[in-house]
Amino acid sequence: MKKIDLGQSITILANIGVIAGIVFLAIELRQNNELLAAQARSGRVALRQADTTLVIENPELLNALVKNGHGEPLTVHENVLLSRYLDFVLVNLQNVYMEMNRGLIAEDSIPVEAWRASFMKDRRANSNFDPNLLEYWNENKIGFDSGFVEWMEETIVNS
Repeated sequence: MKKIDLGQSITILANIGVIAGIVFLAIELRQNNELLAAQARSGRVALRQADTTLVIENPELLNALVKNGHGEPLTVHENVLLSRYLDFVLVNLQNVYMEMNRGLIAEDSIPVEAWRASFMKDRRANSNFDPNLLEYWNENKIGFDSGFVEWMEETIVNS
């Protein structure tokens, strides 16, 4: 009969405990990554809803957007509103890009074609609502993250 070595038994049990701990940690990390991805998706939905809500709840902004879409002259106040709105839109786009860059969302989940359409000059002719995002971008892109600017230029604006 073999004699059971207490030291060897403790070492084996400790190794089993370490392996079980690693497996548990892997499961926890996977769940955490899934939660982070869900939060990122939820955040993107919230950003889109915030954009729509901003227009719906602000009749002055809505009027400025409509006037701009019809080519009517805007007051100084309306120009400021429109400028801040466009900045709001671009900050939201940058936020989505940053989430993608951090690996929290997949690049193929970004509505690239919709973003491209927002930057097309001839889109204004099809809508009484959309301001010239491309013009605003070209004048203000210097204020955004350089990686975002490079990605936007390559993927959205100049494609």
